[in-house]
Amino acid sequence: MRSMHEYDEVTKALAAAIVAHALTRIGNDRPPVLPASPVELGRRASRTITAGGLGGEEALRIWAEILAPSTLSMDHPAFLALVPGVPTKASVLFDLVARHFRSKGEREVAPCEPET
Repeated sequence: MRSMHEYDEVTKALAAAIVAHALTRIGNDRPPVLPASPVELGRRASRTITAGGLGGEEALRIWAEILAPSTLSMDHPAFLALVPGVPTKASVLFDLVARHFRSKGEREVAPCEPET
């Protein structure tokens, strides 16, 4: 049985698919928004919690094809809420790297010492 904690060929393929999806989304300044009701989204996504799990690629497909198009991201021109720190494209890309550390138990980062 495959361990979910090992970096193998399946994980490598999923990582490539996630990065490709993120790059496509980051590069699109006006992603289409296709509103759908919670009932419609639930019907289209179907069961996402199962005894055997969906698998990463299926979870990404559900997100990319069904759920994401019904969301309005903070960087979308139609997002009209006050967002004092809307992320730049570069900061969103770096979040792909930094998120790893937050997912590993909130690792502490050594404070920077001022140069003397």
